[in-house]
Amino acid sequence: MIAAMTAEGLELRTLVGGFLAENAPVSAARHQADVAGGHDVAVWDRLGKELGLTALHLPEEYGGLGLPYETLTVVLEEMGRVLYGGPYFSTVCLGADTLLLAGSPDDRATFLPRIAAAEATATIAFAEGDRFDVSEVGTIAAAGPGGFRLTGSKTRVVDGATAELLIVSARAVGTIGDDGLSLFLVDGDADGVVREPIPAFDQTRRLARIALHGAPARLLGREGGGAGALRFVLRRAAVALAAEQLGGAEACLDLTVGHARLREQFGRPIGGFQAVKHRCADMLVAVETARSALYAAATEAESPGPELAVRSSMARAHCSEVFSQVATDALHVHGGIGFTWEHDTQLFLKRAKASEVLLGSPREHRELVALGLGL
Repeated sequence: MIAAMTAEGLELRTLVGGFLAENAPVSAARHQADVAGGHDVAVWDRLGKELGLTALHLPEEYGGLGLPYETLTVVLEEMGRVLYGGPYFSTVCLGADTLLLAGSPDDRATFLPRIAAAEATATIAFAEGDRFDVSEVGTIAAAGPGGFRLTGSKTRVVDGATAELLIVSARAVGTIGDDGLSLFLVDGDADGVVREPIPAFDQTRRLARIALHGAPARLLGREGGGAGALRFVLRRAAVALAAEQLGGAEACLDLTVGHARLREQFGRPIGGFQAVKHRCADMLVAVETARSALYAAATEAESPGPELAVRSSMARAHCSEVFSQVATDALHVHGGIGFTWEHDTQLFLKRAKASEVLLGSPREHRELVALGLGL
């Protein structure tokens, strides 16, 4: 059964939604956009230590709760509703998942208990160009007496400027494609690591460029085995990001319906006019189709097979476009007030547009769907 629809899933949704509404509402996201680090450290600590959200899908032997990956979609959906800007997506869905799926038992035992306890943050750095392709890597890993040294650059690294642990994709000299591609652990503050925040359209999510100048690194997992593991991680992360986008779209719908009920024109609420009613109805239909696409992908998240590849890309492409369209419609219904900095609507539209191209654009994901279906 779909995790979000079980009694436990509904209870988790109520717990997380209530906590975030009280401690990390959208108004807090606006404020934290101007704060170093981009999030409230006290809220992050409570998410991990009190609610146990950083430990949900991690094995019990590493301090986790051992729940299915799709449980994370419940959390991400609620975080999307409030535009939560903390390092949850980067640390849990990217960093911890890579350690879990690609790391050796020693790697997992070293880092996962700290992440489960919200005592460490991590992220992955793989993108170098404009395309969403894990094999397009120019960063070089040179082996030496003291271990590996990485030289190259990465871009659009989620929370890359603040994460304590960086998981970096790099290749052996003279290799191309998937051959020779490995994953490496790099201390975010190590010599040879230069991190630069990227001025972002969406101020509620922090991205960074990372330059590596002979940075010391430790091999994660098997040498030359990075491509397959990274693809599995990113397919699961695509599902998690789609859940966040669904939550954002739901919040936009709620804002719009609430405004349509209260805003009066010609002596009656604007929600009584047919054009506005039809717009809201279309928004609801779009949100529910996105929910169906997400749940179909989430149920396959435990398997690295071709079904996850197709469903995760379908969910990402559809949820991306739905969030952008619903956020745009919300802005139109709100009128001029929706464009102002003080109103929440413009923040959702910015998150929608920025998330649309994170981890691959809808067009790229549709290409992956076609490839997976043999078209």
